[in-house]
Amino acid sequence: MKRFVLATAFLLATTLATASPASTLPPASHAYGLNSSFADELGGPSMGHQIGHLLLTSFKFRTGGGTSLTGAVAAATYSVEMRFKVSLTGSADSAYRLLDFKNGFSDLGLYAYSNGILQFYQGHFDNPQTGPGVIPANQFVDILITREGSSGVVNIYAGGTLAFTFIDSAGDAILDSPDSVHTKLGFFVDNNGEHGPGALDHVRVFDTVLNAAAASALAQGKLPPNVTQK
Repeated sequence: MKRFVLATAFLLATTLATASPASTLPPASHAYGLNSSFADELGGPSMGHQIGHLLLTSFKFRTGGGTSLTGAVAAATYSVEMRFKVSLTGSADSAYRLLDFKNGFSDLGLYAYSNGILQFYQGHFDNPQTGPGVIPANQFVDILITREGSSGVVNIYAGGTLAFTFIDSAGDAILDSPDSVHTKLGFFVDNNGEHGPGALDHVRVFDTVLNAAAASALAQGKLPPNVTQK
């Protein structure tokens, strides 16, 4: 009887250990695998097509291209994960916008620089950012941004590791609503020409704030329980 109990306990522990990475992920609210389609796997709004080519497993965008997502991300509380690469071929201090929260009417947003720095630009000299080399040129990297509505806490993860965090008291990471109904999130398009070519592998949206374990699981290629497209 003891052997049976021990064996059962061992099997349960092994199963939990194996399942733990996936169990850290809640269901996604929207999922865009970009596998020959801009459609949401979960039936929500499609991503908008700007300048580029939709390939079998990714969206390849040109300089000034990119895409957008309207009506899928909550304004103040959300988690958005994406896997992408950008060229970073400009001068040493060239900036490349990754995410635009203000519908092109502001310079605020998430940027990468030619030296690989990842920064959330807030319009002042102490913008939260990483050191060089976090965003490698022409190599896919996984980024997760989370924002908690009541506290304003924003966390940015790169490759599954917390890159930086800040209190968004000014609402710089709150999504604008161009039509007063739907929010809009812009990808890789800048109003001042700070953008370049690259590729977007996938985008996933959550209506909750993901934690560090979830960020790590996503960066390792784990799928939310209701998502099938990689």
